[in-house]
Amino acid sequence: MLGGVCFLLSSGVRVKLHPITGDLLLIIPPNLLDPDTLIRLLEDFVTREGTDNGDNTSLDTRVQKARGALDRGVAVIIYEPLSQQCQLMLRREVPKELLEEWSEE
Repeated sequence: MLGGVCFLLSSGVRVKLHPITGDLLLIIPPNLLDPDTLIRLLEDFVTREGTDNGDNTSLDTRVQKARGALDRGVAVIIYEPLSQQCQLMLRREVPKELLEEWSEE
């Protein structure tokens, strides 16, 4: 069963197959990223079309809010190697099958 395939790399990156599509996903703990890389990733995310919803909050404030969500475990970083896309997703929006084994450890 694809949904049951999950393993942890020695680096702390969780590798999982999407339970529906079978696509490979990497769940990346933010503390494994270089601080500058994490900031650039967050800046990229908060400036994507559709993420500001008309909000005029400064870039620094939006980045700090996103970083806070990661630090509190409210959001996770998911990388899809096939599409080479990195997503910042709210934990509640991630299919529970992707987080089951991760949150149990």
